[in-house]
Amino acid sequence: MPKRWGGLSSLRKGWKTKHERPEERYEPGEYFHPLEYESPGMRRAQERLTRRALELLRIEKPCKILDAGCGTGYSMKVIEEAGHKVTGVDINKEMVKVAREKGFKAFVGDLQKLPFKDEEFDAIISISAFQWVKDVKRAAKEVNRVLK
Repeated sequence: MPKRWGGLSSLRKGWKTKHERPEERYEPGEYFHPLEYESPGMRRAQERLTRRALELLRIEKPCKILDAGCGTGYSMKVIEEAGHKVTGVDINKEMVKVAREKGFKAFVGDLQKLPFKDEEFDAIISISAFQWVKDVKRAAKEVNRVLK
């Protein structure tokens, strides 16, 4: 069988994977690896994805944007530099600590039960976070609730 990239679904198909993804091994909020999340490669990838997400949103400046799954703040930096007000939330308290140390407004919270008021945000961006969510339907309802 040829080697292919993929997660657990690939294993079910009989494919071999190069490595396990962290979300396959850890529970949400447990995984924090500073060498990976503070790496130049991870930063560049997160920033590129965030710039593209902002392009796709086509929103007027300045907007109040929630970075759902903000991690250590890479996307928050791009959002702020684009002229928007940004607030972050992440289930991992260590990542939130790093984001706060960088000067960002970030909170510890679960995407399935967001710690914000109804209709608080003009837009929401989530880069590399929803794969950690256990109940995606519940998280989608929460995202909808806090979105204007």
